[in-house]
Amino acid sequence: MWKVKIHKKAQKAVKRHPLVIKSFNSLLNDLAQYGPQLTWWSHFGKLRNGSRLFHCHLNNNSPVMIALWMVVNEEKRELEVKDVQTHQEFDSKN
Repeated sequence: MWKVKIHKKAQKAVKRHPLVIKSFNSLLNDLAQYGPQLTWWSHFGKLRNGSRLFHCHLNNNSPVMIALWMVVNEEKRELEVKDVQTHQEFDSKN
C-alpha cells in the first residue's frame, strides 16, 4: 500500500468541479493500492522525462479535468496529489 496525501490546491479544485469527485476518489484508491504507475487510466503519462510527476484525465467530457501527482518518497511509498485542473489550464502552464 502507498500513502497518498492530497495537496490543499487539489482539494479546493475538486470541490469546484463536483462532477469529478467520484473519479477523483477512484484515483486515490488506485494510487493507494497500486502506486504511481496507473497505465489503465485515461491519458496516463509521466511528465518531464526523468521526473516523478504523473498525470491522467479524470473525465472525458467538457471541461476535461486532469489530476497531477508525484512520488514524494519511493522507499516509504509516499505519493502526493499536487493539483486537479482543466486541460486548458494545464496546457497554458506547460
